[in-house]
Amino acid sequence: MKWHWVYRDFVLASIKSQDPSEWFREIHQSYIQAHERLLNEIHFTPKGFPTKDEVQKRLECLGYKRFEKLLNAIGNDVEGFEKRLISIANNLLGKLGYTGDDQDIYVIV
Repeated sequence: MKWHWVYRDFVLASIKSQDPSEWFREIHQSYIQAHERLLNEIHFTPKGFPTKDEVQKRLECLGYKRFEKLLNAIGNDVEGFEKRLISIANNLLGKLGYTGDDQDIYVIV
């Protein structure tokens, strides 16, 4: 499997913006704009947010508080978090009898 750890840019942007009022600007620049095509294709459009304005309004509406629990769960242990995700995925794929290794897995927020 090929893992794409897109979520890392979200976490780094959240850490970078110490002031919650700056959080959205940093997330937009470092995460949404940086991965715009991918996020639109696999997340925003399927979820019913096909335009930049709709994505922006939704994220501003959710705000930093919505993601605080996730960020606290990851904390400074990004490596441990990723190891747990890989273990969970391998366990699930094992139960499903999947043995291929040609899949792309995108970890996004």
